Amino acid sequence: MMAGRMLLRWLGICFGAVLGTLTGVFFGEALFFLFFGMGLSSAEGTQYDVYAIIFTFNGAVFGLFLGGLVGFMLMRNLFNSHKSQSDIS
Repeated sequence: MMAGRMLLRWLGICFGAVLGTLTGVFFGEALFFLFFGMGLSSAEGTQYDVYAIIFTFNGAVFGLFLGGLVGFMLMRNLFNSHKSQSDIS
């Protein structure tokens, strides 16, 4: 029983980290577009190439940690949920 909970928590962390990374890259790309007015494919080979890498990498790392934390907290709350006093008859 305890190994199952641990496995599901790790799966929650991994799933949250994957989703967080994808959304972090998306938001990093969107911020780059808002600041510089060009897409990532247009920035290749220009002076803005380094900024594009920084924005997307930081978005991915930020999303990785936040997504993993959110996944862990959701799985933790799922297993630690109890009935409220009003539901007990």
